[in-house]
Amino acid sequence: MKKSYYIKNAISYSVVAFIVYYFASYCCRQIGNILKSVLSDGGVNYPIGLFNTLHLLLIIPAALIFTWTMFFYLLRLTIPPIYFELENGRKWYSVAFVCIMPAEIIRLIYGLTDMGNLIGSARFSFVPTKLFDTLWCNMTNRGAVRQHENYIFTDYIGYTLCYVIWEIVCLTVVFFIFKYYWNIGEARKDDKSLKNSFFK
Repeated sequence: MKKSYYIKNAISYSVVAFIVYYFASYCCRQIGNILKSVLSDGGVNYPIGLFNTLHLLLIIPAALIFTWTMFFYLLRLTIPPIYFELENGRKWYSVAFVCIMPAEIIRLIYGLTDMGNLIGSARFSFVPTKLFDTLWCNMTNRGAVRQHENYIFTDYIGYTLCYVIWEIVCLTVVFFIFKYYWNIGEARKDDKSLKNSFFK
C-alpha cells in the first residue's frame, strides 16, 4: 500500500476518532451535571471529593461503552475497503498501528498543551483529564494546580501517565475492532462484488 494511502486512512481514522471522543467527552460532562443535580437535590452539602469519586466511577464505564460502540459502527465504513488496497503479506496490526496511532498521539500532545483544560483539549479527552484531576493531583497534593495553572514538570508526567493508562484500556478493544473488520475485508477480497458492501 502506498504511503499516500496510509496517510489518507490515518486522516480518515483521525476524523472518526475526534468525533467519537468529542461526543464521549460531552456525555461525561452531562453525567457530571446530572450527578451534581442529584446530590444537590438531597439538600446535603457534599464534599467535592465525593462528587469527583462518584463522577469518575460513572464516566469510566460510560465512556468506554460509548467509545467502543461508536467505533464498532463507524470503523465498518473504512476498514474493509482498506484490505482491497493492500499488498499481500501485510499484517493487520501494522496497518492498524499506522492508521490509529497518529490521531492518538496528536490528541495526547493537544492535551499536554493545556493539561486537559475543560474548555480546551478535555473536549476530546475528558476521562484522562478527570483521572489527572481526581487521582494524580490529590495524591501529589497538587489540588490547586487548575486554579493557578502553575504547572511543574511532574504534572506533565502525571497527565501523560493518566492518559497512557486510559489509552491502553480503550485502544486494546479498538484494535480488536480493527482486526474484526480486517477479517471481514479479507473474507470479501475474493469476491470483488462485495468491495463496497459495507453493511454486509
